[in-house]
Amino acid sequence: MRKQHSSALKAKVVLEALRETKTLAQIATEYEVHPSLVTKWKAEATGNLTALFERGSSRDEKSEASERKTAELYQEIGRLTTQLNWIKKNLASNLNRTERLEMLDQRAMMELPLSWQAEILSVSRSSLYYQERVPQSREVT
Repeated sequence: MRKQHSSALKAKVVLEALRETKTLAQIATEYEVHPSLVTKWKAEATGNLTALFERGSSRDEKSEASERKTAELYQEIGRLTTQLNWIKKNLASNLNRTERLEMLDQRAMMELPLSWQAEILSVSRSSLYYQERVPQSREVT
């Protein structure tokens, strides 16, 4: 299992590496990390320094917009789930099985699969495919 290092430790190691008062090996030994990690963390920190000083904090705006969009989508999911449950309850109690079977739309299978239609209408999906077979009489010769 890999050891996970906290962001505080990474920051300390990077600051120590940027000061260049000790070698990478000494820093790695002091903080008990591999020297390649020290190099990697230092490269990441120096690569992202420009983003730290950019004006407008576009990251915050993007994350807020993303959170707003996610909240809106969750609200819509909740609303649609409530509507679907209401439809299922009312269809199951107000219509008999024959009427519900007549509501199935074979042509709309691309928009709403038959299995979903059957679930909404509270109809057993396996019964949709059942074809009654007429028994054939056997002739005795």
